[in-house]
Amino acid sequence: MNRLFLLFLACFLTLSARAQFSFSLDRAQYEPGETITASWSGRDAATTTDWIGIYPRNTVPGSVASTRWFYVSGTRTPGAALTSGSVSFTNPGLAVREWSAFFLSNDGYSIVGSADFSVVGNRDTVASFSLDKPVYRPGESITASWTNRSNPVATDWVGIYPRNLDGVPDGSPGSTIWLYVNGAQSATSPLASGSVTFSSPALPEGSWRAYFLANDGYESLATFDFDVVASPILGFMPDHLFIDDGVPITLSWVISPPAEGIQSLVLSGGPAPIDVISRDTIDVSPTTSTLYTLTLNGTVSASTWVFKAASPSQAFSIPAPVNPDDQPVPVSWNFPAATPESWIGIWADGSDPASTPPAFRLFLNGTDSPGGPVPSGSLSFPLPVGSWFSLLFPNDFPAPAFGPLRFNVASGPLPPLAFREFAFVGTDLILRWDSQPSRSYEVLSSTDLSSWSTEAIVPATSSSTSHFLKPLGPNRFYRIREKN
Repeated sequence: MNRLFLLFLACFLTLSARAQFSFSLDRAQYEPGETITASWSGRDAATTTDWIGIYPRNTVPGSVASTRWFYVSGTRTPGAALTSGSVSFTNPGLAVREWSAFFLSNDGYSIVGSADFSVVGNRDTVASFSLDKPVYRPGESITASWTNRSNPVATDWVGIYPRNLDGVPDGSPGSTIWLYVNGAQSATSPLASGSVTFSSPALPEGSWRAYFLANDGYESLATFDFDVVASPILGFMPDHLFIDDGVPITLSWVISPPAEGIQSLVLSGGPAPIDVISRDTIDVSPTTSTLYTLTLNGTVSASTWVFKAASPSQAFSIPAPVNPDDQPVPVSWNFPAATPESWIGIWADGSDPASTPPAFRLFLNGTDSPGGPVPSGSLSFPLPVGSWFSLLFPNDFPAPAFGPLRFNVASGPLPPLAFREFAFVGTDLILRWDSQPSRSYEVLSSTDLSSWSTEAIVPATSSSTSHFLKPLGPNRFYRIREKN
């Protein structure tokens, strides 16, 4: 009896100690820009990297980046481990909506406590916000314009940040460049509509985002994405990547003339170089995978691939052209010439490997670092639903050793390849079967079920494909075979 009592008492004391932690905000509702103070006490096992994150309501911490955050030190630098204390988010710039604040453990996403709150009021807006161009050369002036700003104030401002910024602007890190709406770094008057120009902005080559931000804070009213590109060839691309989807393929390009002008412009990759100085498009009809290169003034170039889809082989294969979304896609190879730098990349169908990094990449040793070599093996890639293609590269050399292999990842059960209709329409015979878009199917016929001849190759554009043919005589058998 005493033992049971003591055990109950110990459990009661333990539960009581754990229940002492509290976490709360100073308000349940805030006006836009109003300071938010979070307080806590009774934190067991406090660490220097406990932190407070603010997320949109019903968001799971860790599933997306926090909108605002601080360590318990009140900064983004760890300080002391605090069993109790408070942190203030000054001028947080949160949009009008429902929010949640979380007390999170030790630089991770374990929730110790949470509190819901709202930002209320009439949300400020701008009717439009844009830049004068989507692509700039380094040092080229950038002009941002806006119209119909509700409740304009003199300290509205335009800030430019790297596009890969974690979360939204909050002052840490600061903007790369910025101006108030009057075009200076000292505010004078509000402007409901207007523009500002960043002269000689000195932004390095890369992807950037411009923000229209309210009243010296970080409430973002609008954004516009742009790029800074060092090459005067701003774009060079095909209208479709695969020869299998039809020829001709139209190559197009956009050039920002350099100071010396366009003196020569040559397209290579086909049977012979072509002078295209007076053009901005050209149709090509390659029969094999080809890397086209556009060269400006003999020195500056850009490249793009046009591919002929490969068939699975012993050297490089994917078992199925269509894969269920609940299973990783296995990619196998037999490549005796493999090096430690050999790797497999997977791109979304339509992405150009000459200008787009792979969505998924692994070296043949199964990691993101060179190792091996591994002359044969298999790697599995967990891929979302969509159309994909895979290439195997021997090293960093731009030409792949094998591929591309095109395949799909589909949701739900995969339909079997089966006839759905076999009938006469007048004097013609119609065949209809289940299919997968972007695949091709071979129609074969036989008189004895032992030898077969090809009647047609039919590309599929939907989940059901039909083909008409003239009957070739009595006692004729037909079958369908997937080609790729």
